[in-house]
Amino acid sequence: MKHLAVLLAAAVFSPVWAAPPTPPATPKGSEAPAILALRAEAAVGAVGAQVSLGQLYHEGRGVPQDYTESAKWFRKAADQGSAVAQSLLADCYDEGQGVTKDHAEAAKWYRRAADQGEAGAQFFLALKYVQGEGVAKDHSEAMKWCRKAASQGLTEAQAYLGAAYLMGNHLPQDFAQAYVWFSLSAVDGDPKALEVRENLARLLALMTPQQVETAKADLLKLQAEIKAKQRP
Repeated sequence: MKHLAVLLAAAVFSPVWAAPPTPPATPKGSEAPAILALRAEAAVGAVGAQVSLGQLYHEGRGVPQDYTESAKWFRKAADQGSAVAQSLLADCYDEGQGVTKDHAEAAKWYRRAADQGEAGAQFFLALKYVQGEGVAKDHSEAMKWCRKAASQGLTEAQAYLGAAYLMGNHLPQDFAQAYVWFSLSAVDGDPKALEVRENLARLLALMTPQQVETAKADLLKLQAEIKAKQRP
């Protein structure tokens, strides 16, 4: 599922959900005690169990892979207000997994999760507005939601925002702001970090000393704000 990596990156903002552990192997036709316990919790409305069971069905871990069952459990949790489940259900509609593909439904569920502050959903909603999928194309709305996700520390959104400022796509061209957001996205462990840092060196060559000074000050301010949001 395309959204899972983004959800994991933003998991600190979704305390009700954690990736379920892989259940132990069991004989064909039977379920592990851990699955039975999870199913019992999900059946009585435990949101975390519903999301975890949906994820297990989606990946085929401990149970047969079944996108329809996966979407069913995501919907139950989404209807109870789980932002993570709403995001995952949106993915199901976006990809046509377990439900009929429907970009409008995907955008609706991304919006519900985004309104609750789920960074991954905010970014995917931004892309919906850029592409005009399920919503009217609106670059202003797209950049608003992309900025919200980027301000929470989502590196994909930060890199997207940096590129928008660099190229002048959907935002006024601004090398200083491009430098700020690319710098934030160049985190350790990011496979594209080296490429981003090379772009930063090129950006510095295009900037005036005043722009560099302003950009570095803005960068420090944003780093402090993001760190404060991520503090438990």
